[in-house]
Amino acid sequence: MTVRRSGPCYRRHRETGSNPADARTDDRALTPVPEAEDAPNPLTRDGGSVVIGVDHQWSGSRPESWRHHAGGQSDWNCTLGAWINHQKKPFDDARVRRALTLAIDRWGSAPGLSKVSLMSTVGSLTFPTSPLAPNKDELSDIAGFWPDIEKSRAEAKRLLKEAGAEGLIFVLMNRNVDQPYKYLGTWLIDQWSKIGLNVTQQVVPTGPWFETLRSGNFAVSTGGSCHGIVNPVIDVETWLPRSVNEANYGYYEDPKELDIYEKMLHETDLAKQQILMYQFNKDVLDEQAHYIQTFWWNRLVPLRSYVHGWKIGPSHYSNQDLGTIWLSAPECGNCGAHPTMTKSEAGTDK
Repeated sequence: MTVRRSGPCYRRHRETGSNPADARTDDRALTPVPEAEDAPNPLTRDGGSVVIGVDHQWSGSRPESWRHHAGGQSDWNCTLGAWINHQKKPFDDARVRRALTLAIDRWGSAPGLSKVSLMSTVGSLTFPTSPLAPNKDELSDIAGFWPDIEKSRAEAKRLLKEAGAEGLIFVLMNRNVDQPYKYLGTWLIDQWSKIGLNVTQQVVPTGPWFETLRSGNFAVSTGGSCHGIVNPVIDVETWLPRSVNEANYGYYEDPKELDIYEKMLHETDLAKQQILMYQFNKDVLDEQAHYIQTFWWNRLVPLRSYVHGWKIGPSHYSNQDLGTIWLSAPECGNCGAHPTMTKSEAGTDK
């Protein structure tokens, strides 16, 4: 694939060692930004790199100017929360599961978490900007999303006492990935401590983490869902009963949920479908508390000012075709009609 260019100052990444007259782009021309806390700001640092596809926010405050720079931000069609294994006691009790979600202050935590992690938008299992998503008033009526966190946690403590699970001790299984898994796990443990729970975190590599989920050898684990094209009716299949979806790591059956879903799947009236989607969320997140939903992720993709033709979307699975991208002349110093080649590029460094 060829990328269009203009001006004499076009050049490939200066570390690729390739001929600057070669206008093709490949993976070597794409520069990922490091995940360290002191990662440099790609919008201000010098250099000849093209920064594209930076799908995470760096630690610390984001410059406000990023919001207006090429690339942009978008809600990401990815969400992460916690699976509760219904096969493990006392998590077979809906009161205990409901207490776990009621303990979490999503509204109060979102502003801080969005500054240091991918987690950003408070929402249900339905992509936030979809016409099928519940509005804020509807969402606030679902357990765990109440605006009054003190009321929510008082109810959580009442349910734990009623279920004989006060001071519950358990291990949260987590994936050894910083963004956003470790941030989520640490935050969840803190939230659960507010209702007297004693939770520790076991962080394992990705392979063992998936194996643990698939074997059911856990009590509570981080987990969620990522999709390409936003299609909420299809996307929520993740939370269908285990007999329908083997990737349901809550290991539960729920005939009512399945009945709602089947009606929603075949409903052609948008308003009626929205009502059914709300009932689906209410059942999974509140009445049965099958799953602990937290936040939808946020995509932040800054581009160099000389990169044109790329638009951000809600998924990292799609919009990967670079055929529409073109590069204008970057301000690369004293450039002539023919960019100077390094010794390495010219093959004279021996």
